[in-house]
Amino acid sequence: MPNIQLRVLFDCHTFDVGWQGTTTYLAGLINALPAVVSQRAPNINLQIICAAKSQESINRFINVDFDFEPIRTGFIARNLIDIPLVSRRCGANLVVSQYVRPFFSVCPTLCVIHDVLFLDFPESFSLKYRIIRKIFFTWSAKNSNFVSTVSQYSAKQISHHLGIRQDTILVISNAVDPAFLNRQNTSEPDNKNFRLLSVSRLERRKRHEWGIYALEALASRGITASYTIVGTGNDMYSKELHTLAEQANKKKGINVVIKSGLDFESLIQEYIATDLFLCPSIAEGFGIPVIESAAVGIPCVSSDGGALSELEGQFIGRMVSAQDREGFIDAVCDLASNIKLHHFTAQHMRRKVAETYNWEAVANAYVDVIVSLAKEKK
Repeated sequence: MPNIQLRVLFDCHTFDVGWQGTTTYLAGLINALPAVVSQRAPNINLQIICAAKSQESINRFINVDFDFEPIRTGFIARNLIDIPLVSRRCGANLVVSQYVRPFFSVCPTLCVIHDVLFLDFPESFSLKYRIIRKIFFTWSAKNSNFVSTVSQYSAKQISHHLGIRQDTILVISNAVDPAFLNRQNTSEPDNKNFRLLSVSRLERRKRHEWGIYALEALASRGITASYTIVGTGNDMYSKELHTLAEQANKKKGINVVIKSGLDFESLIQEYIATDLFLCPSIAEGFGIPVIESAAVGIPCVSSDGGALSELEGQFIGRMVSAQDREGFIDAVCDLASNIKLHHFTAQHMRRKVAETYNWEAVANAYVDVIVSLAKEKK
């Protein structure tokens, strides 16, 4: 079978921002793709093209060969002019974007829409935020050759809100960065210095205050604990959370710390230093921090909101109703009372995480798309 040259252009503008969920997703996919293509379709010569402001920002995340295309404009100009021009200039056979596809394209497009939580829970987002994203996401979903998402929950909600058939949406699960799987929490839990952790943006739907309430409940039972919240935010909820944390810190046996702007290595260190992970969110489109905590071997208490329910059985700990605040707090206290056993079990569950949520599996799903394009190119 003759060799076929396929060029895939990735819109990597999020790499210029730094670490965030969408960056992690794209980096994990790109790094795994060449090896999987070579194994699955050895007749395809894959050329990866990354478009962003700075090649240095891409070098921070990508460790496979790629061609760089500079795009230094904002959202409108990037999708209206630059991505289409780059696609034509480099002869792209596929453009991969996240949430919004380029407004024009000379080749097929694959748009990754991770979730539409702003439509599921409108009270947690501003009207302007909802209107703009509803328009662009709907147009992208209906005009992309391929649409993918990371959970069955998100596929159902995308279909419902954006008006495309659910059976046309590729459900390709998220994955865990190998850095989490290569590290683990080996410290012995200590009820004299019990450590809780949450990782997410500081948004109202994340409900970090539930973690503070759980911390207070632990203190009432004589367990000295700390709660670290890793995330950024600049809206009213973020201000309210900082105030709540300051008030809690004045109480005996309570220590709440909010950290922002951590680099990737510092983030991993936060996981490793933790005894129990908390995810009290109203809903998630996937819930990657829950899986990251399982990957380093720490138990978790999570709500079952949105796609989080699909993670049941994938981690050691407890999953409770997203509407049950007291149940969440009780679950934290119950696990803390027997944390050494849960910690031991979580250490032995790490292999399951590695088998289920790995970037090779994600890349394999993309290879199916690439192979279909190669057949059309013959």
